[in-house]
Amino acid sequence: MEKRFIESLSAKTRYQRLMFTQREATDSFVDSMLKLDYSSTMALAAVEKSIAGESIVGVARYAAGIKAHEVEFAIVVADPWQKRGVGVQLLRSLFNYARVHKFQWARGVTFADNVAMVALAKRLGMNVLVDPDDSAVRNISFNLQSL
Repeated sequence: MEKRFIESLSAKTRYQRLMFTQREATDSFVDSMLKLDYSSTMALAAVEKSIAGESIVGVARYAAGIKAHEVEFAIVVADPWQKRGVGVQLLRSLFNYARVHKFQWARGVTFADNVAMVALAKRLGMNVLVDPDDSAVRNISFNLQSL
């Protein structure tokens, strides 16, 4: 399901999430996305159930950061499901999970022109700052204790 999901994303959405161009989701890449220990690494998926079966429509994940008590997070929502609340629900659930596991901060990065992600971050009360090393990138942070 993860491989199908990644490959179903538009080229623009895939680029904005991965921050590099990748045509195919290799088995090793998919495997790396699925290696979770449910504490320092976690992923949550939104799944649509239909007559044809189940399919992923969004994924939010985190991995423990370099600094203690921090996670680095990422999210991607399938194009037809964007702006329908999926991202909000995924991030709220992921951040609650991280907070329960004693993390205090969530940090992420996105391109400045990823208007949807910047808007989502601001809607959830995250800090969005220009990266001092690259004006095309935005650094996003959120104090998990403010949930």
